[in-house]
Amino acid sequence: MQDDLNHLANHDPLTGVYNRRAFSVAAELAINHADEEAQPLSMLLLDIDHFKSINDNYGHDVGDQAIRALAATVRAVAPKNAVIGRLGGEEFAVLLPDTTLVQGECIAEGVRASIEKIRLQVPNGDRGSRRASG
Repeated sequence: MQDDLNHLANHDPLTGVYNRRAFSVAAELAINHADEEAQPLSMLLLDIDHFKSINDNYGHDVGDQAIRALAATVRAVAPKNAVIGRLGGEEFAVLLPDTTLVQGECIAEGVRASIEKIRLQVPNGDRGSRRASG
């Protein structure tokens, strides 16, 4: 039960990634470690473009679908040691320990390309599926 409570306290309920508070703690630890060990550290900041229009045009269920899809895609593409957090709304951060700027740029491009492929199921089949933007 303690593990369940700990998970609830530290993870975003919609996506399962770290919430803002837990991500901030993890980031501080990682920054301190990188500084002490003289190791590289990179971070990605992600934001869903035009997110308000997704909610306004298709409803919050589709907005939630976009947020979950982005988190799942980042989890699938980011290195296993990445620390992923939802900072709020449609904003995410990905901490990349032991990652140089050049490596971080490559990872960022892979994440971007994968996000570009996300397709959302929208209500009222007349609109069809739409591409997520990020």
